[in-house]
Amino acid sequence: MHKDKKEAPPLPLEKVSELLAGMKFGTLELTVHDGRVVQIERRERVRISA
Repeated sequence: MHKDKKEAPPLPLEKVSELLAGMKFGTLELTVHDGRVVQIERRERVRISA
């Protein structure tokens, strides 16, 4: 039987860089379990000038 090869997940620093691209205001939150990044949350703020 032949197993399909799955793509390796991106490295955390590559993903952080990708998520920061184009962000002007906001936060990135990293969740770490046992010394490994397991989750990245992105919250982007949009500033509206009156």
